[in-house]
Amino acid sequence: MARAPSAVVPWAIDHIDQEITMRSRARTATATAALIALFAAGCSGGISGDSASDDGGGLFDQEDGGEAEASGDALTAWPEPDVAASTTSPIHPQVRMDVRDVVRSADGLTTLLVDVANDTNDEVGLHQLVGQDSGALFFSLFDADNGTRHFPIRRTEVGSALCLCSSDVAIGSGETTTVYATFADIDPDVGTVRVEIDDWAPVPDVPVQSVGAFAPLAAADAIVEYRDDLRVEMLSVSDHGDAGSVLEVRYTNVASPEPVGLSDFPAPGDLSLVDLDGRSAVIPRVVDFRPVVAGDTDANELAVDESVTYQVLMAPLPETTEAVVLRGRGLRRSFPVTVRDGAGEPAVALPGGDVQEAEAFGLEARTDRFTTAMVGNEAVNEPPVDEIGPELPTVPVTGSVTSEPQPGWTVDVRGVVRGTGAHATLVMDLTRTEQAEDRWPESLGEFGNNLSLVRVIDPAGRRSYGPLATDSANIVGSSDAVSFDEGTDTRTVFAAFPDLGDAETVSVDLPGFGAVEDVPVVDGPDETDGAAVAATMRLEASAAFRMDVLDVGRLPEGGGTVVRTRVVNESSQETVRTPFAGSQSVTCELALLDPATGVRTFPLTPCAATAWEAELSAGESLVFETRFPALVEAAESVLVDAPGYLLSPPVRVVDDTLPWYLGLPGNADDPDTDTVAGRIATVDGAAETTQDGDTVEVVLGADVLFEFGSATLTPAAQATVAGLAAQIAEGAAGGGLDIVGHTDSVGDEAANQTLSEQRAEAVRVALEPVVARPDLEFEVSGRGAEVPVAPNEINGNDNPDGRADNRRVTVTYTAG
Repeated sequence: MARAPSAVVPWAIDHIDQEITMRSRARTATATAALIALFAAGCSGGISGDSASDDGGGLFDQEDGGEAEASGDALTAWPEPDVAASTTSPIHPQVRMDVRDVVRSADGLTTLLVDVANDTNDEVGLHQLVGQDSGALFFSLFDADNGTRHFPIRRTEVGSALCLCSSDVAIGSGETTTVYATFADIDPDVGTVRVEIDDWAPVPDVPVQSVGAFAPLAAADAIVEYRDDLRVEMLSVSDHGDAGSVLEVRYTNVASPEPVGLSDFPAPGDLSLVDLDGRSAVIPRVVDFRPVVAGDTDANELAVDESVTYQVLMAPLPETTEAVVLRGRGLRRSFPVTVRDGAGEPAVALPGGDVQEAEAFGLEARTDRFTTAMVGNEAVNEPPVDEIGPELPTVPVTGSVTSEPQPGWTVDVRGVVRGTGAHATLVMDLTRTEQAEDRWPESLGEFGNNLSLVRVIDPAGRRSYGPLATDSANIVGSSDAVSFDEGTDTRTVFAAFPDLGDAETVSVDLPGFGAVEDVPVVDGPDETDGAAVAATMRLEASAAFRMDVLDVGRLPEGGGTVVRTRVVNESSQETVRTPFAGSQSVTCELALLDPATGVRTFPLTPCAATAWEAELSAGESLVFETRFPALVEAAESVLVDAPGYLLSPPVRVVDDTLPWYLGLPGNADDPDTDTVAGRIATVDGAAETTQDGDTVEVVLGADVLFEFGSATLTPAAQATVAGLAAQIAEGAAGGGLDIVGHTDSVGDEAANQTLSEQRAEAVRVALEPVVARPDLEFEVSGRGAEVPVAPNEINGNDNPDGRADNRRVTVTYTAG
């Protein structure tokens, strides 16, 4: 039987004030929030680079200014287009989306319908699947012919979320729910579009069907997306001028044998009326934060075939409005219903109280217009999770050292892995105990948690090597991402060094700790062609996790480079949230190092990458993609540097790679790069040379050149100066040559300044006549103890190794 409406009273919204679900769909806690929730999530997004936004003009204007032509009879029921293709998401592996053909109707609307199939054991909210905002669908249609991406119709206010699309419905376990999004008209000549859904693989070449117009009706059903046994009928809409408009709506339990709670229907206060022709929307009028609704407030549930009718006082409609559609949480947009002229006062009168001013909200149909074509996508083809690539070999511990000025720290030196490019990797274990006062042994790195002061020494070749770095504090490698737990904790750390030549064993000099002799140099893996996993990188903090490099590939036609990585929980029995290391945007902190040239390349800015996260159990993985600028043509292989992970083996750069998930404009911006270089010195520390681009810096060890406190070159220093003079004479370009003296912090400041100037001048006097280059201008200065490269003290204790590094003379010139 049907329930008759009771006396006209404001809708009692007490049922919104408790935890009520629409298939476990959370409602807001207050009446105010219930109204605001109508606009709680926006339907926009996508990459805006290489595009220009166009939000102006008529909502349904054609590109040529003409009207859309009808194709077929007027529609009186929703069309059922064919499924064009399916798409999957790596963060929702047991959910599938079947994208149906796009429907372009003659009334200036374009509609996308998507079947969402939930094969998990739990109920899934739509907002969990598409974007992270509550309720809104982040769908878009890309028209490749016109370089235009279309977004669903929405409210114009920034931060608003009235989107003419499905809201946050919940899909039960084993169920399939059809959701929708409404767009403005697209070019009538477009035959296919690319459907892009945030966090899902794009679907190319989806056909566009042209159909008739959605016919205005005297009354219309709105499909309840999450329950096919419920019916919401828009019985009538009447216009009462400035007082408002009255919506009459009926809720019916069509087929459920069990009584259905009214909370399974959208609350009348959540409904809105949308005038698509007038590009506007109205919501219920509000008194004391309560929408004005009349109906049977005693009704709590409906048995089968029972119904309840409500009248809702909406804000006034624009004078030009002829028909409206109904929108509500969990409802598919209704067919348009003709607006009747209301006679006299509305059936639902405003009660006494604080009346909120009524207003209508504008709608827009946002588009992004791209100046270039879009990069295509290829099918997802992830290798099995247990398949790994070449990785740095595990080397046994060679020797251990502790630090007297830094108690509580132990360094276990493992070995050096020779790379196939111009680099080698030193791998060590660093242990911190409860006795350690600091979070990192300061003597190992300058200005931070790094290994910038560590040296690898080849006694046979009489050479000393410093880490590859862009400057003294920015080395290639991990370390700065390492954090130690309380108590005793061990982390694997590493640093990249220049090519060590044919050295078979080296010693590792660890300032503040001492040296470890006879450290083996072992061969690392060669790069592999055509492997499903190009390289594997281990997480420093835990052996239970890894990162696989699947591809480093050039995009076609100058589109840049795409790097595809995969994080894997190999063995942790605890569920762990990705990305495991570094910041939450670790994919935007990757770097590619070309060991042959020393050029390091960074992702494009703003970063274009898959930014998703997931909880991974043991044996589960998640694929990420990051877009880089184009690499130089000569780059054949690169090293992948990721915060918190051991450096990758060389990865071959392949051609004609396409992304799996990213939707990208076809061209790439200029690269953001820097150049890394390693310091190569004589084994006695007399001279250390670094070349960064065309800038050459030679560091002369003052302890080798001068006696203590003296500015007179020793006889032993003459050979060092002669070798440097020959190097400059042969390799320097014309222009300036800077000689700067430095001291440690011991002694009087003025005396240190004078000594630094005198030592720099002594080097000039020895160099200039031997170089014999009139095109070089020698500039001499002293900096005293102002610019240390190592700490003079650690924890208040003297640091002799650091002070020795600070006593130096630098010679800087431009290479020819």
